[in-house]
Amino acid sequence: MANKSLNREISVRRLGVEETFLEDAYHRMLRWGWWRFFAIVLLVYLSIDMVFAILFFIAPGSVANIAPGDFVSAFAFSVQTMATIGYGFMYPVTPYAHLLVTIESAVGLFATALLTGLVFAKFARPSARVEFSNKILWTKVNGASALTLRLGNVRTNQVYEGRAQMTLLRDEVSSEGERLRRLVDLKMMRTQTPLFALSWTLFHIIDSTSPFHNMTIEELHNTNWEVVVTFTGLDQDVGQTIVTHAIYNSQMIVAGRKFADMIHLNDNVRTIDFSKLHDIEN
Repeated sequence: MANKSLNREISVRRLGVEETFLEDAYHRMLRWGWWRFFAIVLLVYLSIDMVFAILFFIAPGSVANIAPGDFVSAFAFSVQTMATIGYGFMYPVTPYAHLLVTIESAVGLFATALLTGLVFAKFARPSARVEFSNKILWTKVNGASALTLRLGNVRTNQVYEGRAQMTLLRDEVSSEGERLRRLVDLKMMRTQTPLFALSWTLFHIIDSTSPFHNMTIEELHNTNWEVVVTFTGLDQDVGQTIVTHAIYNSQMIVAGRKFADMIHLNDNVRTIDFSKLHDIEN
């Protein structure tokens, strides 16, 4: 149901900055998706096992009950050592093997501690399940033109002290001929809500102070302007601040329409239909 394209990250190519993976590895791994995270962790784990298996394999007789040329058993022993399993059937018998076991056990303990911390950090990181309408409407509110969009709290909890902000990103050319990317805050009728449990409609009145003043929808569609909407609030369950955003381009602004009603009251019980969050009436 969620429109992932609205929550896209702003792509930036950084030049003149020397940055290696290890310099910011923690934050990089936190940004990875779960499938990528576990795939890379598994690849690293198997690679370490493989390296130590080769070291055991090239020293025949260093591990009991592993026949010369039996790489599968050497790899199995490496896995058991890395995971500190120790079945007892295969065990080191030479100083060389004891040294390798000591090193691999230390690597395994360190890797386990690191992986535990990363998995916990990814699970514990607060996330927002706030969905944005896939369009911004150019409509009328109390006789005045306005831009409006709405948000929905998909979770069955409450978000306290919710705050929203709308910002216009537009290209300008200065009097010196310099091309600038300018951020213009859009004044909203209301920027915060004490309790965000269902949905919230945001309004920007197009008055004389608005950058959209005296502009037609056709003129707007011919620009490369974008509207960035951010939301922050305190999650009731985890007691942490959640943050999310949506980015709309000028083609996603629709004129002369209004959102369909998505909240109904039956027997004093409010019902919200999130399948209608994006619905627009003719």
